[in-house]
Amino acid sequence: MNNRYAKKQLIQLYGPECFIEKLHLRHDKKIHYTSVAQMQKMKQLTYHHILERQYGGKSTIKNGALLSRENHIWFHRQPESVRSALNKKFKKYKACKVVFVDTPPTHIRTKPFELNLNKVPYNRAHMKKETKQLLDEDLER
Repeated sequence: MNNRYAKKQLIQLYGPECFIEKLHLRHDKKIHYTSVAQMQKMKQLTYHHILERQYGGKSTIKNGALLSRENHIWFHRQPESVRSALNKKFKKYKACKVVFVDTPPTHIRTKPFELNLNKVPYNRAHMKKETKQLLDEDLER
């Protein structure tokens, strides 16, 4: 898998947003851009290897994080201890991210939900009376 394909997969799973911005991990001053084009270029998402390529890290969804170009440059200027802590936070975020699917699992039966707008609001006394009548009818049979 190459960086471009892995980046597309990450965007599908986690949305088109930088992990550093999403997790509020950068607290320094924001950069002032000289033009809109420069801002757009620096906000482009890049694929970040959590385990660097030089140490055997591959371009996979598991080993990747989405960072804007600006935050990617900032990330690599940090000391090794800070980079390691940030990478751990990326992994933790990816591990606890809930992914919603369109179709329910096949082994779970689902019952269609019916909404009756003409029905009177819930009345505890009325429900108690109905339940008692149903029980009495069942006992008489």
